[in-house]
Amino acid sequence: TMGVVILSISVYLLYMVAYGTPDLGVMLTSLLGIFLLASDFIAFGIWVSSLTNNQLVAYVLTVGGLFFRLILTWLAGTMSDAGVLKDIFNYLAFTDHIETFLKGIISVQATGHFVCTTLLFLFLTIASVDSERWR
Repeated sequence: TMGVVILSISVYLLYMVAYGTPDLGVMLTSLLGIFLLASDFIAFGIWVSSLTNNQLVAYVLTVGGLFFRLILTWLAGTMSDAGVLKDIFNYLAFTDHIETFLKGIISVQATGHFVCTTLLFLFLTIASVDSERWR
């Protein structure tokens, strides 16, 4: 499903190439960033869904968790000299990482962030599902 969404977004890329002169590097890098961000979000949602049998609870917790990850940068900015906690909040927030992709920069830190968080949430999902099997 996510591939269909990315593919439909790329139609606009074709339209802009046909009628203008866009910077293809920035556009393709942005698509890559959107793909990685969506993978992260989906993996988080699958993990939360594996923790509960109620779909509504899973939805509310997923939206709440993603909103919390969205405001982590703001929370880190409000901390006065918090040191390590501020650095952790800045790293866990996805806003700074997606901005590098939207600027046309593929950084190892941003790519690693999305790949690692996606793999972490998929691992936690597998662990959650396996723990249900043993109960």
